[in-house]
Amino acid sequence: MLLATQVRSRTAKGIAAEIGRLITSGELDVATRLPAIRALADELEVSPTTVQHAYQALAQSGLVIAQGKRGTVVRGAAESTRPPRYAASDKELMPLWDLTSGTPDPALLPDVGAALMSLAAQDTAILTSGYMEQPVLPDLEWELRRRWPFEPGAITVVDGALDAIDRLFRLTLRVGDRVLVENPTFPPVLDMIERAGAEIIGLPLDEHGIVPGSLRDALEMRPSLLVLQPRAQNPSGVSMTHERAEDLAAVLTGSSVLIIEDDHAGGITSASQVSLGSYLPDRVIRILSFSKAFGPDLRLAAVGGAADTIVRLDNARALGPGWSSRLLQHVLLYLLTDERALAQLANARAVYAHRRRSMVEALRREGFQIVGEDGINIWVPVANENEARIRLAMRDAGIAVALGSSFLSAPLPSEFIRITCSAISEGFTELAGAIAAAALPPRARTSRPAHPR
Repeated sequence: MLLATQVRSRTAKGIAAEIGRLITSGELDVATRLPAIRALADELEVSPTTVQHAYQALAQSGLVIAQGKRGTVVRGAAESTRPPRYAASDKELMPLWDLTSGTPDPALLPDVGAALMSLAAQDTAILTSGYMEQPVLPDLEWELRRRWPFEPGAITVVDGALDAIDRLFRLTLRVGDRVLVENPTFPPVLDMIERAGAEIIGLPLDEHGIVPGSLRDALEMRPSLLVLQPRAQNPSGVSMTHERAEDLAAVLTGSSVLIIEDDHAGGITSASQVSLGSYLPDRVIRILSFSKAFGPDLRLAAVGGAADTIVRLDNARALGPGWSSRLLQHVLLYLLTDERALAQLANARAVYAHRRRSMVEALRREGFQIVGEDGINIWVPVANENEARIRLAMRDAGIAVALGSSFLSAPLPSEFIRITCSAISEGFTELAGAIAAAALPPRARTSRPAHPR
């Protein structure tokens, strides 16, 4: 089919609508490659920007996907299926040891009962009666600004870190844009980039964060976004050092790349706050999640940094939810300022650090080379991820782990699994031995060091 002959509109919205109807009707088969943006623009006698916007709209609706050098490909009618990397993490069995979740230990979450009861002492009509109030409670904004690692141009509150990332991607990404991400990184971020029709460029990590030379090389490809996790990186546990942040900021100076920092483990990480916003405040958006500290169901994250982007985000939300619940914002403010809640959080932070350290030491005794020193996740090299996952699941105890391939933004020379250690309170040696028996080749198991570090 010559696509240009089937498209009569000359507006981005019309072009997207007509191609969308060809896809949903089956006239354009799944896996069909759409014409290059410039080629279709020439045939339709419109600007490449018009076709680019049309392709972006199709990608956001889930009908097409940008596949780098392969171009833009028909995905098919949108289906109510889980994103591909979420589907890859689904468990077929209910294991005794579920090390896949990436979630905090419920027993270590601060008690929110007092925070909820504190609402009774408030004039809730002030919190609940207005549509046109500011999106953030003034006292909460003050507390957030006090905690921010750099002076933010603006701060808002949204419904969790992934909600923030999704909204920022929708504001800033166009079909064909290039996005720099860590390799490995959090799978939903990769799914969202692909859904937007953008191209993923993976940047290698070392024990200090993104490797500056790789970032310098990647900037030659003129990316539009850099997405990174500044501390307790998921899955590696790496935290960016002050020295590395300074080096990365020097590389980024002079570029126009917008930087999104996902501080997903705020509150439970032992690492200090390090931010590229200390050097490039007008180009950095930092997301501070409270899910690990106070529980996933709190559904709040703070977003602060470059004022123009934050204002655009708030304006876009005005056409939808408008704001995040001010009742929940009050609960969050209470938890951030209550001495008992803060003491419980400090205890959780210490327990998580002990559990991760104990698990890493046990794995190292078995011969595993583990990087990263923070957070609740451990990135474990294995001979074959699928074999390791199956063998662990079939053990008497039943151990579920996450496949490392779901976290990859670019190929790595070896395979990995990710384990979450937040709820492991004992049996570190036995668990490490089981993982080694399932995941390491025989030579590596027999040659493990007699005296661990």
